[in-house]
Amino acid sequence: MPATMPTQTPDPSPGSRDRILVEHPAFGIVELSKVSGSAVLFDSDFKHHGFITVRVRHGVQYRDLSHDWNHATGPAIVEFSMSHAQWAAFVGSFGMGGGVPCTLEQIDGLAVEEIAAPIDRRAQFKGEIADKLAQLLADLEKAQAALEAAGLSKARAKPIADALYRIRQEFEANIPWVQQVFGEHVESTIEAARVEINAHITRTIERAGLAHLTHLTELTQAPIALPGEVLTERAALAEAGGAKDGDEG
Repeated sequence: MPATMPTQTPDPSPGSRDRILVEHPAFGIVELSKVSGSAVLFDSDFKHHGFITVRVRHGVQYRDLSHDWNHATGPAIVEFSMSHAQWAAFVGSFGMGGGVPCTLEQIDGLAVEEIAAPIDRRAQFKGEIADKLAQLLADLEKAQAALEAAGLSKARAKPIADALYRIRQEFEANIPWVQQVFGEHVESTIEAARVEINAHITRTIERAGLAHLTHLTELTQAPIALPGEVLTERAALAEAGGAKDGDEG
């Protein structure tokens, strides 16, 4: 597509006088916001109460008073949100990898459907492990049936049958037990981490508050001359000055 020059026309807005409106299809404005609220974000395992929103809109430029003034106009071309971790990965990943996940909010001014809820990763992994175990048990049953159909003598078949039985016991009883204990350990670890994070936040807030109070105390303890004290001091100086003049006379 060939390059074109921006158009310059008198601003039709009332009271604009000599202001010039400069427009071009390539002009755009990027808006960055820190949002406080509840949101479910793509590729994040929990609900966020604070996140980053980026909005891209069409832009225009006004030329007035020998200055250029840029303004956004119209609905968002695209608006998307990112967690703080995703934003940090985004700004630090120049030319690396296949990009960073984001959650689309608007496209051409139309809202995008929200994500209902984060994926329960514990249930997801539990289901995947259960499916794998069921597949292995099915393969084991086929192996046992093949052994019985092989026509081996009991002396030769028994060690193989016993080994297959022990493997079946591991799959049916022991591995699910280990999975359950591991899940409980992960739950305890997550809860302990949550407590530590909350405690760190509380300590940080307390330190910030104490630092602010210390600063206020220093300000309040500094000597401040009140208006009455200033007048008294000036009167004393004037009286001392008059007495000195009288002595010299």
